[in-house]
Amino acid sequence: MPYDLAKSRLNYAVRTGRAPHAILLTDSSGAECGLWAYAAKLILCEDGRFIPHTGHENLFEVNRPYNHVNSAQDGDYSGPCGACPACRRFEAGNHADFILVEDEKGIKIDRIRALEGELASKPLSGRRAVVIRRADLMTREAQNALLKSVEEPLGHTFFIVTAQGAMLPTLRSRLMELRCAGDEAPGAMRDGDTLADWAKRGMRMGRGEPVSLEKGEKLDQLLDAWEELYRAALMARFRLETGQIDPALMKIARDCSKNFTIPKLLGIMEAIHQAKRRLKGNANPTLTLDFMAARIGLADANASKGL
Repeated sequence: MPYDLAKSRLNYAVRTGRAPHAILLTDSSGAECGLWAYAAKLILCEDGRFIPHTGHENLFEVNRPYNHVNSAQDGDYSGPCGACPACRRFEAGNHADFILVEDEKGIKIDRIRALEGELASKPLSGRRAVVIRRADLMTREAQNALLKSVEEPLGHTFFIVTAQGAMLPTLRSRLMELRCAGDEAPGAMRDGDTLADWAKRGMRMGRGEPVSLEKGEKLDQLLDAWEELYRAALMARFRLETGQIDPALMKIARDCSKNFTIPKLLGIMEAIHQAKRRLKGNANPTLTLDFMAARIGLADANASKGL
């Protein structure tokens, strides 16, 4: 979406007290979305309410009806005021509760571990904005470490993440995406679309339909996405809190939870875990995918026989 509309969505989320704990900023042009500083300043601005958004509603959906700023009937959805002490400290570069994590060579796990220590203390202003730039360049270990902080957010901490490429599905699914610019070519696929596509194929795989690797696709990423899908399906089946999971993924997960029994869901999860172990042992990806399909088929056959 255009930057002005993207800003209005951020304003709306924060000023109505519905800001998600973790936001992913992307740009359809392939460049880094430049709204990370605006979002951080908006969160830290002392002129507004800050109640974490915990539902499944995607406040940044492109087709969402809301498309205005400063509407008299809907309240004040303006951006950062620029006049409060917090805004002035942010502009001066010395706000104690603003943390910027970046490394042009890629963020390593040591930096994320250091971040965990920084997050252990309470923010001086009552809330904290953490910006993670180019999460797509982070090492796998660093992304997994960040996942823990994003999965178990403190009520006063907000993560703003930027990316220009694919991320681990487990981390990506915990972020609510705000897509900037909007000048993408027809049919272009963004990272969020990729996650949803992987999830849909994961559901087809669970039904026993043939699934194959597409050109340039990595099986470990596909398995991560499927593991996240069926974990979410089990959470939905047991009615556990799923507010931090990507809404598009959660929609597919709910379909899985309705169509598959609990033993079936557990059997699929076990097949995914076995496939991951085979892959770590340098097994052929195509054969590993066939092996997983066979395991799921065997589990279905045993279930039908009451074994």
